Amino acid sequence: MMPLWLGGQQFAHRALVTEENGKKVGGSGTRVRVLYSRVLPVLGACACLVAVAAWLGKDAPKLRSSKVTGEVVSKSMVREPLDNPSTFPDFTVKRVLHSNLGGQGPDSGEPNIIYHIEASNMDDDLDLVMEALNPQDFKPWDVKKAGMWDKYQSVNIKGGSELHARFTFRNHRTHEPVTLPRFDMEFFDMDEQSRDVGREKITFHGQWTEYMLEKDALMSTTASGAHDEDLSFESTTTGTGSDNPADPDKLTLGEARKAFGITYRHAHSFDVTMSASAAPWPRFFIFAAKPSLLTLKSKDELDEYGEKAPVWIDLIASPEDEVAVVPLGDLKFFDHWSVKVGDIVKKGDTILWAKSAGGKSSEVKAPLDGTVKELENMLEKGFLLKAGAAVCIISLPAWVDLIAGKDSVAVVPPGELKAFDHWTVKVGDKVNKGDTILLGKSEHGKLSELKSPTLGTVTALEPVLQNGRLFKTGAAVAVIQEPKPYTITCEFEIADGRTIVKFYQRPLGVTYNQTLPFTMNVISPGAEGHKRGVQTGWIIRRLRDGEDADWQVLDTEGDFEEANKELVGLIVKLPVAPKDPKT
Repeated sequence: MMPLWLGGQQFAHRALVTEENGKKVGGSGTRVRVLYSRVLPVLGACACLVAVAAWLGKDAPKLRSSKVTGEVVSKSMVREPLDNPSTFPDFTVKRVLHSNLGGQGPDSGEPNIIYHIEASNMDDDLDLVMEALNPQDFKPWDVKKAGMWDKYQSVNIKGGSELHARFTFRNHRTHEPVTLPRFDMEFFDMDEQSRDVGREKITFHGQWTEYMLEKDALMSTTASGAHDEDLSFESTTTGTGSDNPADPDKLTLGEARKAFGITYRHAHSFDVTMSASAAPWPRFFIFAAKPSLLTLKSKDELDEYGEKAPVWIDLIASPEDEVAVVPLGDLKFFDHWSVKVGDIVKKGDTILWAKSAGGKSSEVKAPLDGTVKELENMLEKGFLLKAGAAVCIISLPAWVDLIAGKDSVAVVPPGELKAFDHWTVKVGDKVNKGDTILLGKSEHGKLSELKSPTLGTVTALEPVLQNGRLFKTGAAVAVIQEPKPYTITCEFEIADGRTIVKFYQRPLGVTYNQTLPFTMNVISPGAEGHKRGVQTGWIIRRLRDGEDADWQVLDTEGDFEEANKELVGLIVKLPVAPKDPKT
């Protein structure tokens, strides 16, 4: 970009802001762009302005100045060489050649770290040499973890310490310093362990020409020194290990907000201090020699959060047999799956991990037991979750249709009761009419009881019901076996043998002689005895008290009063016959 001369002096320590039609371009995809250079010799102001006007042309964007920390330039407006990634060296770090920063190992020999860099747009490969300028005070946490961290370069220090380092580019073959027309260094994951604990700070000492960061970057920026030549970036938010960036070429907006880039021109080395406030845990500084922030998509290709906006496939669950898993509203960005289609999950198992807008990682858990049937498969790390949309369908265990048999009653929830909450009985329990079987919820979440319609014993409960599952319309959730009616079974001796008669209600409507054995005498028409075919002269030889009792042989002689008292005690257990409304 051509420098702007006013009064013979180039603007120093000022930000240049691109404007279009006199309006500042804003938006979520904006970047801060700051320039710094030395004051040049005085030239004539008028001549300079004429030259600049001729170069810019009639419709060229206007330029204006501002303080270092305040202005932004829209990513969608950046079309100048200043922001063209192709103007930077195309660096790929191939490997760590040597690691002995500050002489503290793990290698021996030169007290530095040497990265082998493949420079595709240069004649020779390079080495990036990092040396500690304060070896006596340098306190690494683990020298074995210095060098590379996934796709990044990395060093680490103990909390409450600092590393004053010098980075130098040199020819890979000759080891001679190489002055680069321009290069960009980017640092990532600027955060802290907790508020003011392990706070990360990176200070660059002179020579820098530009820096870049997101409009809503999660860090503070301060210029210091006699000519604002020292530039510091300091974390302002906490971080966790799960929110670390995975790839500098595929940054999410949350990751980009904790990153910055700094540009040098016509330099072969630069000095930087990396420090952390007191903390019990180490701090890792990760960086890369490439302009990753310039490769973020333009605003037209991003959603309002600056993340990839996938074409969402709406997953729909069958209400009675499936359940949809919908992330909570504060979760914005997908991170990774914990399950795959076909997996059997229990309620509370983790389905996926996602992040809030502030970068906090949280689990999305299965709301019910079941089998994973569908996943929103186009989701990738960093994709924005669609508000209120399902990310997973869980197929629930198949409903077991309960059918009431003889002398049993099926319990079917009323229509206003929609979802199961919990049982209040178990199989084998005795219940009275009106006892609570379960608690369920209405469509609006109101808790209500489902009560037993009869006296009896619980013989079956719907096994697939779990808290939150919808009831199957018209299907029974419990079966209650009603008690068998009490009966007295008598074996009579008759003229041609013996016969069995079962009595269900009283009065029997029969009389018998006042001596043993019990011999039938008078049979009242219409009464229970008459209905069962009992006839005068029949003799009771055995009886059974109830359906499952053993047979009892009656005495043929002895105390009639005692035997009669026992027989009457059994008869009164029979239910009383309902009265005939005609009588």
